[in-house]
Amino acid sequence: MHNKGQYIKRLTHAYRKGLSIKYAFSHAPIIHNISYNEIWGRSLALGREIILIQKTEGLFDILKNKIWAMEQTGRLFTPGLIFWAECLTNAKGRFQRDWYAPFGGIYLTMAIHPDLPRSLWHLYGQMSAVAICKEIKTLGGKPSIRWISDVLIKGKKCAGILVKATGKTPMNEEYIMVGMGINVNIASFPKAIRDEATSICLESDHEPDHIPIRRLSVITFGSRLMARLSVEMAILHSWYARYIQEELQLSENPVIKDYKSFADFVGKDIIYADNIDTGHFIEASVKGINDDGSLLMTCKEDVEIDLISIYEGEIRVKVK
Repeated sequence: MHNKGQYIKRLTHAYRKGLSIKYAFSHAPIIHNISYNEIWGRSLALGREIILIQKTEGLFDILKNKIWAMEQTGRLFTPGLIFWAECLTNAKGRFQRDWYAPFGGIYLTMAIHPDLPRSLWHLYGQMSAVAICKEIKTLGGKPSIRWISDVLIKGKKCAGILVKATGKTPMNEEYIMVGMGINVNIASFPKAIRDEATSICLESDHEPDHIPIRRLSVITFGSRLMARLSVEMAILHSWYARYIQEELQLSENPVIKDYKSFADFVGKDIIYADNIDTGHFIEASVKGINDDGSLLMTCKEDVEIDLISIYEGEIRVKVK
């Protein structure tokens, strides 16, 4: 287990370095005054320590207990720790929904010290969705994002992201915990979710020009994803540092620019609810995505405010 963890670290470091160079040049027209050194330096924060667990119930409690245990002994927790599980036996998504998490998937939970204000914490979930989409796209896949941070392939969910705050720790700190599950090499799903869930390997097998994900190990894919996450977060924090200094505009956030390119729900009729499973929802039409990442929609019911911006909740595109 230790050697496998070290292998992950080496892979992640190598990919992160390559991605940092790539992003420094590819994003130059957008973030013209952020140097390669800054992106590289900020990207080192994520993945300082990677703990690989073969099988466990869930990861949020493990991560939170780790933070509390350290701070209760007088040691300040160092953000950037990632727990990686190969299988989860009691995985939960939003509203405690069950998440099918067998071997063959990637299940990560990481702790971040938020450089963004609380009003923009939703960007961490959107940033993670963008990173997953970009990594799938490198394999020839055609992913899309469903509000706010579900990753779909051909209309079926292949990845989910959950963002939680720790609350105040024993040393009066507060961290963001980002958990994600990605269906990579999962060949089949239970009947109850078969029409709604998919995996990268299932969809890549259906496209003759795609690289079958089975040729790429879960460890390699996960390492590439962690490297991409670290670079995306570095760019997000670099943009915000310039934004508060009034060197860049809200509209120049590269994460939201990329998010918009993967969001296929703009201009469509939807149903919206805080929890879609309750059956209590409103009908609306998506008009766009605001520069702060919020969803702009027009309600189709008799409500006082017609045009509203939302920062959370769930949508489903109406089938015509």
